[in-house]
Amino acid sequence: MRTILQKSLKDSIVKCQVCPHYCVLKPGDIGKCQVRKNKAGEIVLLYENLVVATHIDPIEKKPLYHFLRGTTTYSIALAGCNMKCPWCQNYAISQIDSSYPRHQTINPQTHIENAIKSGCNSISYTYSEPTIYLEHALETMKLAKQHNLKNVWVTNGFFTKETREKILPFVDAFNIDLKAADDHTYKTMMNARLDPVLDNIKALYKAKKHLEITTLIIPGMNDSTKQLNKMGELIKEYASTDVPWHLSRFFPSYLMKNKPKTPRKTMKKAKYIADDLGFKNSYLGNMF
Repeated sequence: MRTILQKSLKDSIVKCQVCPHYCVLKPGDIGKCQVRKNKAGEIVLLYENLVVATHIDPIEKKPLYHFLRGTTTYSIALAGCNMKCPWCQNYAISQIDSSYPRHQTINPQTHIENAIKSGCNSISYTYSEPTIYLEHALETMKLAKQHNLKNVWVTNGFFTKETREKILPFVDAFNIDLKAADDHTYKTMMNARLDPVLDNIKALYKAKKHLEITTLIIPGMNDSTKQLNKMGELIKEYASTDVPWHLSRFFPSYLMKNKPKTPRKTMKKAKYIADDLGFKNSYLGNMF
């Protein structure tokens, strides 16, 4: 399947416009997301409609605490991600290569039927990064709107203005991960950049979309008082303290299995900082 949001350059080279990596691909090249390939001068998907996960979740698991609270959401994921977070809890489906085994083929219409049969009020594009399976998500979201189902986009926020303009008419609620307060951490730890995430937070809030933000508190990376304060200030600057802020506790995973889980006292400090900054709704997560 030919992808959307691509720009042809000279000599069959193509520029992908889906995420801010803006990968420039020669014939045969695969993008950083590992799911988009230049085939004979156009970008095609390697995993069309190949779904790696579907599940019925409480909407609070996304986490969304102020949107359709008490309802269930039909969650879907396709493989791939445009970040390389070494703590990823879903690395088995997000950090793939081009030899990733095929999973179940499910078309968008079937998602709609499954969501309705399950009594869900919404469909969530989650687990991996929905930006990476933009075409599949977009087709599903359009059908969802026709059947009075809400659409929820659970994302790292690293997508382009072009992608944002495509999805904005169809997404009802966003949860964006704000992973750190500085560009250096984004570049060195995630192979990404902070500014596009902040731009999207600002644009979505301005568009009056339902928005909640999640930060995973990781020892030694973003758990200092300075980092926590800065993240809170960024949310205030680019959105508002009205936006719910989810502060999630880190547990060892993926390439960070030797790092300790976040101490409870650090989590309590984060909550105190959020409250002190004026956040009306801040929540601690993964406190088991």
